Amino acid sequence: MNINKKVLLFFVSIGLIIVIFLTFLIQNRVNDSLVLEENFTQKSIKKLYHVFYSNSKYLKNIGYEYSKNNELNLYLEQKDASSLEEYFEDNYMKELGLSHFAIFDKNKNYVYGDSYDMSSDELFDTPSELISFMKEKTLEKYIKSTNNIKYMTLDYEKVIFHIRKLLDKKGETLGYMYFARTIDSDFLSDMSSLLQNYISLIPSHFENDPKVINFNNVIDIEYELYRANKEVLFSYVNLYDENTNKDFYIRMKSSRDLYQEIISSISTILFGVSLCFVILIVLFYIFMSGIFTKRIINITNSVKDVVNNQNLEIKIQTSYDDEITYLANKLNEMFITIDAKQHEEIKKERDFLQSILDTQDNIVVIAKGNKIHSVNKKFTDVFSSQENFLTNIALLDAESHRDFVNIAEDYSKKEKTAKFKMVDSDKYFTFNVSKIDLKRHLISINDVSTFNEKILNLENRVLIDPLTGVYNKETMTDIVSETLKTQEFHLCIVDIDFFKKVNDNYGHLIGDYILRDMTQLVISIIPKEDLFGRIGGEEFMFIIKETKRENILSITNRVRIAVEQYEFVYDDVKLSITLSMGCTKNELDDDYKSIYKRADIGLYRAKHAGRNQIVYI
Repeated sequence: MNINKKVLLFFVSIGLIIVIFLTFLIQNRVNDSLVLEENFTQKSIKKLYHVFYSNSKYLKNIGYEYSKNNELNLYLEQKDASSLEEYFEDNYMKELGLSHFAIFDKNKNYVYGDSYDMSSDELFDTPSELISFMKEKTLEKYIKSTNNIKYMTLDYEKVIFHIRKLLDKKGETLGYMYFARTIDSDFLSDMSSLLQNYISLIPSHFENDPKVINFNNVIDIEYELYRANKEVLFSYVNLYDENTNKDFYIRMKSSRDLYQEIISSISTILFGVSLCFVILIVLFYIFMSGIFTKRIINITNSVKDVVNNQNLEIKIQTSYDDEITYLANKLNEMFITIDAKQHEEIKKERDFLQSILDTQDNIVVIAKGNKIHSVNKKFTDVFSSQENFLTNIALLDAESHRDFVNIAEDYSKKEKTAKFKMVDSDKYFTFNVSKIDLKRHLISINDVSTFNEKILNLENRVLIDPLTGVYNKETMTDIVSETLKTQEFHLCIVDIDFFKKVNDNYGHLIGDYILRDMTQLVISIIPKEDLFGRIGGEEFMFIIKETKRENILSITNRVRIAVEQYEFVYDDVKLSITLSMGCTKNELDDDYKSIYKRADIGLYRAKHAGRNQIVYI
């Protein structure tokens, strides 16, 4: 073993010892940081649960106060709904901070109640699903449960609720009172500000191993942790929906500042150790280079240049008359011999390849990297020259500004046929690409000019709704799915109000006229870059490439008002129609199903709220 290998072995041994020690130290530090990080997360979860617990306790206190009210009990005993309505002030829900309040008799029949939307400051009727819940469920388990927090779904929103039994003076059941507080966006925003973490509600998530912590020695909280990356930690608190009998989750997004700081300190240590090791290597290199390694490295680098660049004209420089110089001279002679032989073989191969290409009936192009390397005789006959070809083709692709060869390579990975045409010509071509080796591709081009018009007609039949002349459901679905990958936009679902009555009263022919004319009216109003398509019956879809909420509402309201004011006249029939719309903006993790569902919920709410309006979600 020579001296170079012995010194190298010495440094490798030291390096291995340092790596083993640092690995052990780093692992301990990382494990400690993970334990500490989880402790902090548990504290945040307890704070989060304390907010829910406080709201639940507040509902129970309200229930206790009302249960002692003799006047209220008397009205309930008499089932006097009008007196109950007079008893409660117009703004009692707002003052008490309640989202839902309802009173039921001893047979669980609904007597009186209200629902209050805190964000819009509006009162609504008690949801039918609450009435069904009270009627169907065994209420004793909710009444006797004093410590647990109860949740359920009402009007698509999660609520914290409490049920209180009302008793008469004899201790017999008069009825039941229901109190609830919605876990809405304001509620979640307040919690996010309090905990300095982003809080959100989700119906499900990718499940890990659940863990349990105890809250106030009363409630066991089941939670899960998911470390998305070195910057973000997600914690999922498991809650149970009493109405749907399914679990749902509170997701808390936390920043991993402690973990990043430890990783940063570890990086600093590694940098210092690496720097010391590099200094030792440099000192060793200087020592060995002064003796003989510089000349060996020069020869080695020259050989590498020949191999990497495939350039046999590189010569190894020599300076001393010794064995190393003798070896360098022999290598130079060998390079010259190989270069001459290689040029001869390359010329034979190029001539043979060109003769094969020229025998092909279709147009053949060989591309090397991003440039055209070779073409056959058919190519020259059709396009005259490479310059004429590259400057006069028009790629039938949304990214036609890209290089032709890059476009061709991309299309080789798709099922869709790649096409181009000659500028100021009716000539159309298709092409496909085959990989020859790592750097070269073979592009086969076919003249399909006679088939192009037929192909375009067939494509239009598939993409366009025949009645209205706009995109159909399949096309709009594809456009939404593709747009979700590239940019921000808004999706709106549009429905003609009471359109069935038009068909029933005036016939489907008038209905078709309205669908056609309403579509043309909308297209004349919306910006040219936006898309409008029919997705079924009287239901349509907007794809609006605008990101601001106020602009979306302005555009859609302009459409809604224009349709409302337009009079559709067909012979002696004069009709007016209105539109309901649900709009939403795409989110980071959206797919077609999720964004459509949000917009459809908005449409449902617009219909439920009285139609001829727009609901933004």
